[in-house]
Amino acid sequence: MSKKKKVNQNYLKELVQLEERAPNEVKSIVNILNLKPKAKILDLCCGYGRHAIPLIEMGYRVTGFEISKPLYENAKEQVQAAGLNMDLYHGDMRRLPQIIDDKFDAIINIFTAFGFYHKESDNQRALNGAAKLLNKGGYFLMDLANRENVLKHWQSRQWYSTGDIVILEESVFDFFSSRLEVKRTYLGMGQENEVSNFSIRLYSLHEMLAMIKKANMITAAVFGDFDMNQFSTHSRRMIILAQKH
Repeated sequence: MSKKKKVNQNYLKELVQLEERAPNEVKSIVNILNLKPKAKILDLCCGYGRHAIPLIEMGYRVTGFEISKPLYENAKEQVQAAGLNMDLYHGDMRRLPQIIDDKFDAIINIFTAFGFYHKESDNQRALNGAAKLLNKGGYFLMDLANRENVLKHWQSRQWYSTGDIVILEESVFDFFSSRLEVKRTYLGMGQENEVSNFSIRLYSLHEMLAMIKKANMITAAVFGDFDMNQFSTHSRRMIILAQKH
């Protein structure tokens, strides 16, 4: 079989598992943030809108921002299909204050959507820019992979499936840069194989706390999952609630 190299849009092939988790995630987002009705929320790296749309339906005023053009286009389709209105932006996270001229009561960044840039200064710049868009006392909710747990269970090669798609994931962890380099091959019956490559910086908790402080925010809480269980080395997720001074 020939291979097509595609980045980002293959994420849409994993909708089955993402959709199953979304309702519980949205419920927890609302519980953790405890915002007033009609509060303004920025969904940073909103994907195709699986959190933004339910939040709009709950009465919150949600703005979406997406880096990936295919996901951005899909989000527009999903919002339109739901008969809703949402301001939606496509661009580079490092330029948030230049792209969005607004202030928010909360920003959410869900499903390990931070740490894309290879320069540490660029990741800090993205976080700083997001903090600038928060109202005083506003919250920033980040959902990241727990580095310690990832390394504990990391395998360089593994197979898994979602829906009718079988995925081969091959990865390399660079201990010097703390980056996970991943190659995913999507296998579907009667279809050509598609390949997606991505690189993500995995942070320890103390690194994130330092970055949050540098962005002029304080850490209000840390959870190990969306059920708000205590964070530990065994937690699969590292969910951080920060607040702007």
